[in-house]
Amino acid sequence: FSKSNHPARKLLNSLAKAGIGWSSSDEKARDKLYGQIHSVVQRILNEFDGDVALFEALNVEFEQFLERENRKSNLVEQRTRESERGRIKSQKAQEAVDKLLKEKLSCYKLPETIHEILTNGWSRVMFLAYLRDDSEHRWQETVKVVDDLIWCLHPHEEDEERDQWVRVVPRLLRTLRSGLEEVSYNASKLDDMMAQLKHQLAEAFRTNATIEARKDESAPDEGAPAPETQTAIQRQQELEDAAVSEFVTKIDQLEIGNWVEFRLVNGASFRCKLSAIIEEADCFVFVNRMGLKVIEKTRVQLAHELRRGRLTMLEQGALIDRALNAVVGSLRAKTA
Repeated sequence: FSKSNHPARKLLNSLAKAGIGWSSSDEKARDKLYGQIHSVVQRILNEFDGDVALFEALNVEFEQFLERENRKSNLVEQRTRESERGRIKSQKAQEAVDKLLKEKLSCYKLPETIHEILTNGWSRVMFLAYLRDDSEHRWQETVKVVDDLIWCLHPHEEDEERDQWVRVVPRLLRTLRSGLEEVSYNASKLDDMMAQLKHQLAEAFRTNATIEARKDESAPDEGAPAPETQTAIQRQQELEDAAVSEFVTKIDQLEIGNWVEFRLVNGASFRCKLSAIIEEADCFVFVNRMGLKVIEKTRVQLAHELRRGRLTMLEQGALIDRALNAVVGSLRAKTA
């Protein structure tokens, strides 16, 4: 074992490296890795007669087994990673659409027709635009349609504004219809909805009526009581956030491919590998040995797990090399 290139040491390092992702919760009877390691151990016990060539042969067989298993798990992991990125991006897109429309529509009491078109039709156009925004930059165009539509419903008394209204509306109606057709908005309702929309716009222009502004419910009344002082829970959360900051730094040292171990409140534990860091959602995705997703957490959530002792970052190097170095170091310290 003092020789780094000794076949026995190489084999033990291979076994330990493969075992980093094994959990005691795995079903041994159906676990190919467990079975392969068991077979290696049994063959050494039964066949070793002093010839180290057995270790070389077993290591070659074991590495070939790992290569086959890794090819399969890498394909699954790649699909898992792509699926998670797509899911999270879709989630972010939906949140962005909902947030923007809520902000825009909360300011005015819009006619029911226009509210329906924006929330149940145009929102789909905005969703797709957000997803494609990396290459087509359509998101801002869809937002501008919402702003233009609301602007067109406002009263316009100045000649310049009314001239602009006349120029904006035809293009606006074409864009709305085109977008709604693209997302397969209810074809039987589309013509009727567009006709009602034209009527609403024409009526707003003809009567110069204003859309009614909603009251800002978030604004406090003058006679309203002062907001409550910070609660004990809020103070505790602030202390928690401050205490966890140093652990966030440790989480930032995690790299793709690193293995960790989570401990559950019931005492059980499982190991998994960091497969992806999705920065736009601050999301860390972990997979098991087979490449299947087992958990996802944010950076701060991981820092809290680390602080509470429920997350351990596993050493990634050769286990036998580390163990021998530790033993040699300990012996040197005792003889010094």
